[in-house]
Amino acid sequence: MLEIIKYQLKGRKNSALFLLGVFALINVITWAIAGTGLALGNAHLPPATAFWMPVSIATMVITITITFFLCGSGHVNDLLWRNTSYLMLTIPRRGWEILGGRLIAGLIEFLAIALPALAMMSVHLAIGDAYRHVAGSGFTETLVLIYRHFFVTNLPATLFAFLLALCVFVSAGVALTFAAIVSRTFVRSRGLATAITIALFIFVSHRVSDFSMWLNAKLNWFVNIPLDYTNISFVIGPMGPHGMRGSIPSGIESFQVPVAPFLCFLAIAAALFAASAWLLERKVEL
Repeated sequence: MLEIIKYQLKGRKNSALFLLGVFALINVITWAIAGTGLALGNAHLPPATAFWMPVSIATMVITITITFFLCGSGHVNDLLWRNTSYLMLTIPRRGWEILGGRLIAGLIEFLAIALPALAMMSVHLAIGDAYRHVAGSGFTETLVLIYRHFFVTNLPATLFAFLLALCVFVSAGVALTFAAIVSRTFVRSRGLATAITIALFIFVSHRVSDFSMWLNAKLNWFVNIPLDYTNISFVIGPMGPHGMRGSIPSGIESFQVPVAPFLCFLAIAAALFAASAWLLERKVEL
């Protein structure tokens, strides 16, 4: 499996570097414009940032969303439809090794793209706060506050969010992999196979979600996650005279998280993974 992970990461390296390069380019332009305004002592962000900041944020959000599903499925469509895909299936590896290796490689690739993007978004927040001229809260102070809030003050909530994202990543990725392999096994048209894949993914996700929420209500499985939102402030709209400023009342609360959906989706993911591996070995013909 280690060889498959290395092979997949090597093949995806240039694509990941290209995306990171695009992120860096549009964000550096945005930061340069905003930084010039700070250096000149302006009270509000320069007008050019009204274009560049939304573009940079939207580019990262859309890319992360698309990459989430592509990496979660281990780029299975490349495996099933590329002219060289037979090379992967002729190596002496079991189906679960091939799919598992691609899934792990996809997770590494996604983290390599998403984490820098999230770090860049935090810089946008810090820049916005620097223009607000809040006493004792400049660019550096805000950046430190953001990371302290997520990784120190609310570490349990951050870990839960990470586990939730990981669960969705694995569940959605395996479901997409299974749907793609099933459709590829019985359908020769890529367009039709893609449509069937999406339909199967939505159907399976909807049914499992309904069942898991019903089961959780019956069993009353919940876990409490503390959330500290003391001294959290926000800005809505452009950093200018028309921007909305405010703060959330300080406090510490806990929110209940249902447990059954996690267990159900992971159980279904395990079953679909096993079925996908069997189909890949026995039924897929390239």
